Amino acid sequence: MLGQKCNGNKATYRLDAQLGTGGLGQAWKARVVSIERSKDWLAKPGPDVNTPVVIKWANLQKQYSSADNRDFLSEVNAAINKELSSLERLSSLKCVARVYDH
Repeated sequence: MLGQKCNGNKATYRLDAQLGTGGLGQAWKARVVSIERSKDWLAKPGPDVNTPVVIKWANLQKQYSSADNRDFLSEVNAAINKELSSLERLSSLKCVARVYDH
């Protein structure tokens, strides 16, 4: 997976190093390799090309049924929405990570 590119809603990223893995998913250090500029991007500017970012995603299990994976994704989405809400409330602090793409 190292060096692999992944597409977000607003940019394409290159995975540079795995930061960690847990019960819900993985976190990777990545870099922005290209940006999809849109109207909402201008309202809330994002990173420039080559900016380091963190990419997080869920660990789906091939051995589980589609229904089990759907339930798991619901759990992951709830956790991510809680994290996004917390980050948004703290966004005025310079020491808190900004969410650019989700």
